[in-house]
Amino acid sequence: MAGNAASAVVRVAGAVMRGDDVLASPELAEKRLAVCGRCSQFTPVKSKFNGKIYHRCIECGCWLDGVSYAKARLATESCPLEKWEGMTC
Repeated sequence: MAGNAASAVVRVAGAVMRGDDVLASPELAEKRLAVCGRCSQFTPVKSKFNGKIYHRCIECGCWLDGVSYAKARLATESCPLEKWEGMTC
């Protein structure tokens, strides 16, 4: 997961330097999260800190709800299973 995060930082930095969009539209992020919610890799995880249930992708390790769904909000990112391919807003 640390490697995935480091690669994402590089992609974001590249987008900034090229003047490309870094953030996906809120509508696109919601579409992406809806796809994730229907995926077999979408897994509930109980927090050790507050006991709440959050959701995580087993494939890439990203959190998919709460305040930590950054991957879905970044225009530079993609689903490793290619389930976001062709999605636009």
